[in-house]
Amino acid sequence: QADPNDQNLDALLNATTDAEQQCVLALSSSMAQYNTRNTVADLDLVRQSLGVNHLDAIGHGEGSRVLTSYADQYPGHVGRFVLDGSPDPVLSNQDAAQAGAAGAQAAFAAFAQNCAITGCPLGADPTGAVNQLVSSVRQTPLAAGGIQLTAGVVLRAILIGLADRSQWGALATDIQQAIG
Repeated sequence: QADPNDQNLDALLNATTDAEQQCVLALSSSMAQYNTRNTVADLDLVRQSLGVNHLDAIGHGEGSRVLTSYADQYPGHVGRFVLDGSPDPVLSNQDAAQAGAAGAQAAFAAFAQNCAITGCPLGADPTGAVNQLVSSVRQTPLAAGGIQLTAGVVLRAILIGLADRSQWGALATDIQQAIG
């Protein structure tokens, strides 16, 4: 729920560090088992259980990394793989975050252009509409289904909505409804 406009990220970083530490403590006895190599071996067990000679799979994000590792370890059992959003192994976390932000900006620019072409409910300035919504929830968060919709939650929801181009019309309508 962090506000993406907040210049002081100390609270967010502290919360993230605390969550990571709590996770490590809670899973300390089994952490050694959670790794790509074991996940790849488990994936091959799934292939064997299905009784297929070649694994066909779709991997998103870290799932793409697992599938590329699978291909390295079991090249004779690779069928068709679709790798979506495979992480770049040479990027630092900060560089990966910046690349993700650039991708999000490009997706939103395409959404805004599509909005202008199709005459969506956000009018000629979808960027202004989103900025209006974010400014509004900064002042007074919305409540929906027991969840407090802060600026961070709203922007995250918009990013999720941008992932499916066929739903951009619905996304524009939802944004307009949230604005009121």
